[in-house]
This record gives sequence, C-alpha cells and structure tokens, in this order.
Amino acid sequence: MAAVLLEKTTDWKFDGGKYEFTVNSDFEKHQIESTRAQILNALSKITGKHLTFTVNSAIITSDSSPGETLPVEIEILKKLFNATEVKNDD
Repeated sequence: MAAVLLEKTTDWKFDGGKYEFTVNSDFEKHQIESTRAQILNALSKITGKHLTFTVNSAIITSDSSPGETLPVEIEILKKLFNATEVKNDD
C-alpha cells in the first residue's frame, strides 16, 4: 500500500532534513500519515539520517505531472515496500 501511495506523489521538495510532497486527496494523505513511522524508519535506514516529511493534499489538475521523477530515496522506499507487501501476502 505504501509503495502505491508513494508512486502517486508529486511536487517533491527537500530542505534541511525534511521532505515535502503532494498527494491527490485527503484520503491518500491520511493513508500516508498512517504509515508515517514505517516510512520514516525505512528512510532513515536508506539514508543513514533522521529525516521527516510533510504531506499536502491537492486536487491534481491537467497541468500537474503525476509521472514526475521521484527522489532516489523514494524510489528505493517504493521497491522496499513492494517487496515487503509481496512477501507478506505469502
């Protein structure tokens, strides 16, 4: 679930140990917030740093780019969560 939600994020910014990004809806924001500890734990292991994030929700317009390139750390997180979710399904 976390990997799917991270895939749908846009407008990534990074400043001083804090990521900020946007999701399509309040529902997706709530879903990401509910996995905050899991995401931050994995992100800390990947980067070796204590990081945090802020999630914004916005209506995606035709000018938005849901297929934009995600930060490398987030691509790794997606792969990690995909592998975990598949393994948990067994």
